[in-house]
Amino acid sequence: ERHLRYHIPGRADLVFLAVMGGAFLLLDRGVHRASGWRHERLTPFQSWRIAGWALLALGLVAVSVRLLDPGFDKWAFGLRGLDDPAIASRMLAMMPIWVVIEELVFRTCQRRMRLAVNPILAMVATGAAFAVIHLPPPQDAAGHRITVFLAALAGGLTFAFLFERTGRIGLTLLVHIVYD
Repeated sequence: ERHLRYHIPGRADLVFLAVMGGAFLLLDRGVHRASGWRHERLTPFQSWRIAGWALLALGLVAVSVRLLDPGFDKWAFGLRGLDDPAIASRMLAMMPIWVVIEELVFRTCQRRMRLAVNPILAMVATGAAFAVIHLPPPQDAAGHRITVFLAALAGGLTFAFLFERTGRIGLTLLVHIVYD
């Protein structure tokens, strides 16, 4: 008998995510100005070019994961119950909402950390935190924890770098959604 260990979200989860997202937006008000964070003026072409390189880097990470750990996809899909079309379609519909919440949380943290530490340390800390929250529970890992951690760390660092370089959360959201 297959047990689905991950919670499939419902309406209450959507309300919770909306409230959390709103709270982070309110907390983030003014941090950008207060931090003295200044970006060089990038043209839209330069920003999109950086986003393209970020997607290429994430694609290379995805290919590397599949080459180094051939059973990864089967394990990950089975763990989440994605072989059931109803569950897969529901998760696909929820994914953009999760990405928005994740990016709001991590980029808010990144901005706030820049008040106390240098940008590189802020990027590394938020990238590592991103990797840790994506770790599966130990009982479900089936030997894939290191692979998940390294792939999520690469993703977290890439998203942090993209945000640091462009200062545009919308671009970071777009790259994250496309990658997922």
